[in-house]
Amino acid sequence: MRHRTVLGSIIVLTAISAGAHQAQAGLRFCNQSSLIFKAAVGYADEKKARVARGWRTSNPGECKDSLRYPLDTRFYYYYAHGRDDNQRIRYTGDHPFCIEERKFTIPQANYGKSTDEECSRDGLRSVGFKKVDVQGQPEYTINLGGADNPPNAPETP
Repeated sequence: MRHRTVLGSIIVLTAISAGAHQAQAGLRFCNQSSLIFKAAVGYADEKKARVARGWRTSNPGECKDSLRYPLDTRFYYYYAHGRDDNQRIRYTGDHPFCIEERKFTIPQANYGKSTDEECSRDGLRSVGFKKVDVQGQPEYTINLGGADNPPNAPETP
């Protein structure tokens, strides 16, 4: 009987451990459209300095983790663009960050307010990121192309 109790405890602890690991997803993008999306995220690091990081590519129906740790601030920011042969759409907002075309992690402290002029000094460009309130949750999912998160106006390719 004692052997079953120990075995049962091990199974329960393993299940709890696996569940705790899954709960640390952080910030995730799910592509609910027929387009291929690239997404960048902006956040405050442990020193409360702004950072932009990109790109996370997701195919239609796919979800990708962008930040893989429990979220610890209330607000995060993102910029995303998707396209196919017929359309191009963007998720933009009013919060500028410096970005580049290839994969990047860019601390924003060197770029003041991340204006076009400030970003272009280092060959970067400024884009407006959309603000999202995660309301203190340790994980949050942003649906791209979904009815609950409509993009900015579609553009022609």
